[in-house]
Amino acid sequence: MALILVEAPRYCLARGFGWGIALGLVASIVLGSNACRQAATWAADQLRAGPFPALSVEWGPAIVGVVVGAIVLAIIGLAISIRAAGLGLVIGALLGWWLAGMTFSWHGAVAVGVTVGFAVAIAVMGWSVARADFDPTGRFRRLYPQQSIDAAQQTKTRLEELWTKRRGPSSSA
Repeated sequence: MALILVEAPRYCLARGFGWGIALGLVASIVLGSNACRQAATWAADQLRAGPFPALSVEWGPAIVGVVVGAIVLAIIGLAISIRAAGLGLVIGALLGWWLAGMTFSWHGAVAVGVTVGFAVAIAVMGWSVARADFDPTGRFRRLYPQQSIDAAQQTKTRLEELWTKRRGPSSSA
């Protein structure tokens, strides 16, 4: 609403809404189908059948999610910058634990998808407006009542002159 009030470019708003809807739908479908949980369960079963027979049946998918999430986001963080690799490792571990350790209902998945969609829309709108050649104060410069202020100043000056004349030279001292 704030961007509409300051007359931000329409394409910035549309880009944000488009990305928000798309990623919100993807998040809803991925979470609702429990694809991450099923993939982590399959990977944990493979690890239990092979090199790690003592891997817990209950905790196996969450452990796989932690490791995979940490590795994936650490690599993405490393591609961005060296400092972001550590942060990506931590965030990836937490995200992987959450995605692989939980089973979602469709209601919960849609709720998370809507939240993701709104967050992405806001972030993309802000990013688009920051990159656009856009002056938010331009709208308010047009609304500044300079003529009214000038007229009020002239009226004040004129009334002061009349008051001074009326009081005369003897009462001004």
